[in-house]
Amino acid sequence: MKNSEVVFCKDRNIRWMDASVVALGVVFITNEDKLCKLNYQPQLQKIKDITSVWRMCDISLISKIVYLKSLALSKLTYLFSTLPNPSEDFFYKLRKIIENFLWNNKPPKIKYSVLINSIEMGGLKLLDPFSFCNALKISWVKRILEKTPCKWKTLIDDQLSSVGGNIIWKCNYNTKDKCLQKISNKFLRNVLEAWCLFKSVFSKTSSSMNPRDIIWSNSYMQIAGSSFFYKAWFEDGILKLLHFLDKGGRYLIFSEFRNNFDQLQCSYLDYYNELHAIKNTNTFTDRNNNDVVQFITKNSKDIQSCLSFSCSKKC
Repeated sequence: MKNSEVVFCKDRNIRWMDASVVALGVVFITNEDKLCKLNYQPQLQKIKDITSVWRMCDISLISKIVYLKSLALSKLTYLFSTLPNPSEDFFYKLRKIIENFLWNNKPPKIKYSVLINSIEMGGLKLLDPFSFCNALKISWVKRILEKTPCKWKTLIDDQLSSVGGNIIWKCNYNTKDKCLQKISNKFLRNVLEAWCLFKSVFSKTSSSMNPRDIIWSNSYMQIAGSSFFYKAWFEDGILKLLHFLDKGGRYLIFSEFRNNFDQLQCSYLDYYNELHAIKNTNTFTDRNNNDVVQFITKNSKDIQSCLSFSCSKKC
């Protein structure tokens, strides 16, 4: 905004007014903590008021679950889709409101982890707010990977450039990995964290080497306790473990590696640091992350059920 002293994206010099702005029912402000508080807390109170009214009606458990989906949790759909995730305390309070509504302020008769399961798995398809939030965040992955040119993707590309761009969606990072700390945008970090949780439903680990494993931002391959990404190596076509192996599956020595990538500025020490990290890896994936990416682009409606299943195992 003109004449504003608040710079929202310092690398892009995007100026924003210091006061709050309301658009489509969402309060926008530069302070991320206030952003979540100003938007989520009022909706939490509205959900509490709605459930307090319907609690007085003598309705079945299944009917209550329907009311939660259609009248209460639907109020959070747009916020979950467009804003950073609320705090863990918010999800805790929301879950308490849901349980008090379902069981009339009495101890639960059925475990929450059972209720959120599908009917085929003995549940009642209760909408878990945390899984619902992550499912809506993951829907952004499909939009980001679509080849349709959009101006907003410029900001996404700029944020992901430090971790290899869109290749990050195929990498084996975890939610505690330092590569996520390179992403300054909290919303995008939430999308990456949700994507990591979603991949865990599909991915299984193995002690057998998988040459298709991507080495960049891989939490199983670390140098000095952290995953790594070398932009120059990536731009020269070095991506997977197989680029360090010959046809017989033997690790390349430094001279052989240089012959394969003769344009790369690489020292002996750099190569053997990388090779040491790979050789010390005891965990590999037994499923190509390309399969997960293909699933998200074709079966976006199944995201919620997959995340609910993952959540039920942790409850």
